[in-house]
Amino acid sequence: MKKIITALGNQYVNNKLKEYEEINVIVKDIQYKEGIIEILEQENNIDYIIISELLPGEIKIEDLINLIKEKNNKINIITILDKENKYLENKIKQQTKIFFNNQIKINELAELIINKNNKEELKEEIRKLNKIIEEKNIELKNKQNEKQIQEEIENKYIEKNKIIKFINNKKIEKNKEGKIIVISGLCGIGKSIFTVNLAKNLQKNKKKILIIDLDIFNNSIYTLFGIEKYRNKIEEYEKNKLNINEKIININKYIKILSGNDIIFSEININEKEFANIIEKEKKNYDAIIIDTTTELKMNYIKEIMKKSDKIIFLSEANILQIKKTNNYLNIYQNNWKINKEKINIIFNKTSTDSIDEEILKEIFKDYKIIGIINQIKYCNTLINNNMKNIFINNKVKKQYESIKKKIFLDERLKIYYFNKINQKKEAN
Repeated sequence: MKKIITALGNQYVNNKLKEYEEINVIVKDIQYKEGIIEILEQENNIDYIIISELLPGEIKIEDLINLIKEKNNKINIITILDKENKYLENKIKQQTKIFFNNQIKINELAELIINKNNKEELKEEIRKLNKIIEEKNIELKNKQNEKQIQEEIENKYIEKNKIIKFINNKKIEKNKEGKIIVISGLCGIGKSIFTVNLAKNLQKNKKKILIIDLDIFNNSIYTLFGIEKYRNKIEEYEKNKLNINEKIININKYIKILSGNDIIFSEININEKEFANIIEKEKKNYDAIIIDTTTELKMNYIKEIMKKSDKIIFLSEANILQIKKTNNYLNIYQNNWKINKEKINIIFNKTSTDSIDEEILKEIFKDYKIIGIINQIKYCNTLINNNMKNIFINNKVKKQYESIKKKIFLDERLKIYYFNKINQKKEAN
């Protein structure tokens, strides 16, 4: 956020700039030239100042600009001249951005400040990533052989038919309760499409799935399934209880959906902790409860259900702007919401050949589990417009979802068993 002051003799512009979240207008509009110097003597950490040539005062505008630069050479000055004045423009153009009255609008001023800020931050992010890339290039060469050996070991001893046989023989007791999986992530990243794809992938294994649409502002899930609308009528079950089953819509034998609006906005006034408890009780009826969420951080319902969840799947894109936003969200989940980071799994969606390299992503998010990278962006419109009927148009995407499903649902004890097997084989060799 950039700190700015205005000295236009016009409080209206000052008030309008305050409406932008990225701009911090620290004082009321300054009404005379000498007042600018007084403010700079008290506050030297200012990024921008917007000055009008017509501002009253004894100091000439060019002398005022020189004084401002003496106080703070890093400050960005925007000067609004009353009319063209080549002599004055030549004197000040090296130290200030010049506009004329009625030539620039308030929103354009705001964009000028915000976009410059974004460019500077982007340059810094690129510099940091380039440094990581340089360091990783050396490290990757050393790790390449080690990674190859590890993959050969895992492929040799962790085979699909062994896992299936092991489960069927009941050598490890299956978890009788289903998992609560919260799908989170950045705005427009494809959370709803991922939710439906994951549910349909589980359906192939005859898993009973309940999808809860907690994106109360968009409610995209029912559209993706081609359902006309959710049920709006709220009914009570006994005293002060909701009959959840009456709110659930059956998609098919295995998949059901429930609108979070039918619970949160019921006449019974259920708070966020009660909501989370209701969902937790439903675990016994399903193999998985998948919850599609909004990016709105003020939704305490999402915070509470995350605390009750077994896994949180956070979707992001593999570019530097989205990486920065992802870090901000994950910091809020951990530091403000006190979510256990062991629950958090990251998936990079909408990847392409221009995306940041997977090894770099692993280094940036080394404190978290990255469980998948999906390049489904070419097929999103086809999926949406056909109500998700053919979810795997591309074999590569199909394999990506299969891999993600295994990482989400493979019993932890089963993984321990097979990794013990690997270690035994390594010691024997």
